[in-house]
This record gives sequence, structure tokens and C-alpha cells, in this order.
Amino acid sequence: MAKTTVLWLIAAAMAAIAGSMAAEINMKMYMHDVLVGRNRTAVAVSIGSITRPGFGATVMIDDILTLHPSPNSTLLGKAKGFYVADSLDYTQPDLLLLFTAVFEDPPEYRGSTLSVHGADRILLERREVAIVGGTGKFRFVNTVNIRLTM
Repeated sequence: MAKTTVLWLIAAAMAAIAGSMAAEINMKMYMHDVLVGRNRTAVAVSIGSITRPGFGATVMIDDILTLHPSPNSTLLGKAKGFYVADSLDYTQPDLLLLFTAVFEDPPEYRGSTLSVHGADRILLERREVAIVGGTGKFRFVNTVNIRLTM
């Protein structure tokens, strides 16, 4: 898998905004994970176990988050962190995701972050991964992100 684009929906994110009541924020963005080529955004830093193919393989990411499926569309920010192959059963591969989405655009979210931590059951068409916190406009966030591989 050289390039993966993931539609990232943040459903009903509840964030406390500077002393006011919590506001509901709904967002849709695309995360571009590119493992090869000149515009690489992800690098394998560990190949994993010799006895269990792929188990423990670790990839560091600095993926772009865009408004539309094209990587050339409006840049919203970057997903910075890593994922690890964490299933001993190679017929049911799973990833442990740990990354922070750092927002640059739109301006009202610049510098705000969302922290993602959870299991990504990559063979499922639709899956949920927990957003465990945030900063700035996303302080006290409590939600999940829904991932669809395209």
C-alpha cells in the first residue's frame, strides 16, 4: 500500500470554547498517508517481528489533512505521530494509531489540536477511533472519528 487516503469525519465534537458553553463542531477532512515517492508523508521505522510477519512494524507519520480527496486541495493541517501493526493474526490486520492532528486552517482553528488514540481495524470499510483530547478550540473534546479508506 503506497498511498492511502482516509476520509476522516469528526462527529459531534464537543469542545469548550473560552469560557462559553460547549459548542458542537462537525468536520470532514481527508488524511493522506504516502509511504513511497518524492512526496512521502510516512516512513517505516521498524519492520516488526521475524516470526510473525508485520507484527510490531511501526510507521511515523507527518500526513497532510485536506478539505477534499485531492492532496492538492485546501490544507487544513497535519497528522503527526505513528501507527503500529498490533495483530498477531496476519489475516486480521489491525493498527494502533497514536497521532495529533495540528490545525493550520481555517484561521479560527489555527494551532488547535486533536489527539487520536485507538485501534484501526483496517479491513473494515467503516471504523471508529477515539479522539481522546484536544487543545485550543478543541479543549475538552469528547468524541470519535469515523475513518473510511478510499
